[in-house]
Amino acid sequence: MKNFSSILVELKHRAPVLLAVGLLVISAWACDGSTDQNAADPMEASPRMGGGMPAPDLSARIDGNTIAVQVRVPANHHAYLDAGRDGVLIPISFDWQPLIDAALLRTAPNQVTTPDGSPDEEIGATVLRGAGEFIFETAQADRLDGMSVRVRSQLCNDETGVCYRPTWQEVAL
Repeated sequence: MKNFSSILVELKHRAPVLLAVGLLVISAWACDGSTDQNAADPMEASPRMGGGMPAPDLSARIDGNTIAVQVRVPANHHAYLDAGRDGVLIPISFDWQPLIDAALLRTAPNQVTTPDGSPDEEIGATVLRGAGEFIFETAQADRLDGMSVRVRSQLCNDETGVCYRPTWQEVAL
């Protein structure tokens, strides 16, 4: 049986995740579905998903056998680059399966670089703030021109601590 102090220590480590999930549920209904065009800083005018949730701005390019996907996280927000200390966070990820199913790729491209990001000791994860680039390599990159890849991300507001529900976006290659 655990004593009271060990329970408190355990809760202290899980509190950010529990708080984020609770705030996500509470705040999801409050979004209005628009882009913040009244922000003083142009970086604050970020793309919005349905329901008004902030979303990263995505772009991609193909150069030879290399696919580069640029992810720009809105100001005062972060996205996860790993699942965190407890393995429950949702990092930026890529879904190549539709391109494999369409016989444009044999397998998912090899991810050769991930943005460095910065460690967030409070939540025990590496986070991306600002912009970062993911680099992939595949011998079939030339077949993907004009196609799209799905990108999954979860943004969190640095000021309020609210983490929004994970979303999928498509980026043209």
